[in-house]
Amino acid sequence: VYIQCIPNAGDDASITLCSNNTAIVTLSNIIVGEDAGGTWVASASNNSAGGTFNATAGTFTPNGTTFGVYTFTYTIPATSPCISDSSVATINIVPTPTATMTGATTICPGNTATLSFTGTPNAVVQFTSSTGFQYNVTLNAGGTATFTTPVLNLTTSYTLFDISLNGCTVPFTGATPVQITLAGSPNATLTA
Repeated sequence: VYIQCIPNAGDDASITLCSNNTAIVTLSNIIVGEDAGGTWVASASNNSAGGTFNATAGTFTPNGTTFGVYTFTYTIPATSPCISDSSVATINIVPTPTATMTGATTICPGNTATLSFTGTPNAVVQFTSSTGFQYNVTLNAGGTATFTTPVLNLTTSYTLFDISLNGCTVPFTGATPVQITLAGSPNATLTA
């Protein structure tokens, strides 16, 4: 009796990338539990302008601008009467969200200030304060949001930290802080 191994191409799986991603993706790192020795084929529906597929290496390199859904099939052949096995690696490339923050102003101690955000609709923006706190706001369908600071008793700056949407999280690097400056205490003048 000859017992033949049944081919196992692993389980289908997917990942999400931001559209500005240009790192090489090893497709075998997406699917789970596959045997070695199979072949990769890109779906005919993939946007050929979206990146470079290397069937021999089993990799896909996004071009850093084009979003969409990209699928790749991994197949392990079998000897008759067994049948081959396949799995699918899916890469969802979503638009990279962006945002800006404004609201630099001068206030009197013991007051609040309002920060304004503009960017990709429905994105979640995280930002930090120079006092060590982290906050977040969700942009509305129009791509805007406001945030009222806590009562401030010293000059405080706020800096964008990251932005997330549809599984794509992008850190803000080199973001310019928005500073809320506290005015000096008012002086009273007494005249005779």
